[in-house]
Amino acid sequence: MIVLAAPFVLYSLASALVPGDHDAVESWRDHFYRVRTRFFVLYACFWVVVGLANLFVLGQPFLNVLRLFQMTFIVLYGIGAVSKRPSFHAFLVAVNVVTIVFSVAFLFLDPAPLTP
Repeated sequence: MIVLAAPFVLYSLASALVPGDHDAVESWRDHFYRVRTRFFVLYACFWVVVGLANLFVLGQPFLNVLRLFQMTFIVLYGIGAVSKRPSFHAFLVAVNVVTIVFSVAFLFLDPAPLTP
């Protein structure tokens, strides 16, 4: 069940950010600020699901360096959900891009085993 939760949360993220009738959106900026709370709460939930899957499915220990990384994102996205500052949201975008680039680079350079 927990394995299917991550794709469900990702789908919910995409649905929150881009509505079904995207032609009706007059201003994407205004739309983002209308849905930002739901978007960032879902994004924080994604990291909770990933942490739980790592813990229960992959058997990683609770006290792991990844937990610090995951908790940092949960806190940042929690702040993003209540913040109305465009500069903070731009910071979150930059953090996401840098994190994805470094994660992909390090995972391809030194992949870790999926089992302990």
